[in-house]
Amino acid sequence: MDSESTRGSAPNPTSAAGADLACSTRLSSALVELVSIAALPVTNAMRLRLAVRPVVRDARAEGLRPEQFIVLVKHAWSMQPGLSSQDPVRHRALHDKLITACISEYFAPDSSA
Repeated sequence: MDSESTRGSAPNPTSAAGADLACSTRLSSALVELVSIAALPVTNAMRLRLAVRPVVRDARAEGLRPEQFIVLVKHAWSMQPGLSSQDPVRHRALHDKLITACISEYFAPDSSA
């Protein structure tokens, strides 16, 4: 098994303190990229959904429950540089849009089944 798919194999910027959660380096990187996309004011719902889909697939593959996944997404969001300096209303709207997309995709019927 390579280090990218091994849980907790490397320092993990998205492991939420106190939540005792770990994810692979691959999922950690994907979460950081997802937050970057979600934070863009021009990201529409379809682009966000397409960005969320593979991250959710990786989270499921790692055995993360929905609530664990959402904790990691929220933590990745909080670690994104520059987001806290945005207008608080806009910041909250983008955050909520990301969380809603993640929840929707996590519970969407699996089209590959």
